[in-house]
Amino acid sequence: RFVANFLGTANLIDGTIRKTRGRTVFATQSGIAIPAPVKGLGVGERYTAMIRPQSLRLSGKRRRAGKDIVQVPGEIEHREFLGNLIRYAVRVKGHLLLADETHECGEAAYQAGDAVIVELAGTQVQFLAS
Repeated sequence: RFVANFLGTANLIDGTIRKTRGRTVFATQSGIAIPAPVKGLGVGERYTAMIRPQSLRLSGKRRRAGKDIVQVPGEIEHREFLGNLIRYAVRVKGHLLLADETHECGEAAYQAGDAVIVELAGTQVQFLAS
């Protein structure tokens, strides 16, 4: 955990590797299931998922996604302007996740309280032994 945060901002979520419908997923107690396409993860073992803010995508609605993409509903808690980026704090099933989105002058931005869909590809997650 120290190294993950030392190297930059990261979302850290604890969970367990499970097999479901023939697929390996990282599952949290709150019900988030992220595809875990990494070989060598032990089923039933606990890991911490490390997700960089730039790996999360926000959308106002669900859209068609590939099998290794997870989409979960969330709510914007606050935002911070960082030059050409906006860093959003998004509440997702009890977890507060940071998501970075590029922003251009005059472009609309999400507001606190807005409902969003948070999208993530399983290939963008690093799994750390707990």
